[in-house]
Amino acid sequence: VGTIDGISNNDVLKFLLESKKIERKDIKRLRVIRKRSYVTVDADYADDLALELHNKRLCGRKVQVSVVNS
Repeated sequence: VGTIDGISNNDVLKFLLESKKIERKDIKRLRVIRKRSYVTVDADYADDLALELHNKRLCGRKVQVSVVNS
């Protein structure tokens, strides 16, 4: 889900916070580009957040979530 879908950083932030799996202070970075959005969170939250949000809908589009360890 990205800017091509009319999504903004605020849309993604609201979507994340509504999951109740994470707080604003735990979101380190948020970037929305044309066809994707990237979110950096503390590792402690990544798996639970991914499970909660995978296949949910954001602005009519199904969200696919991948956890990448750095």
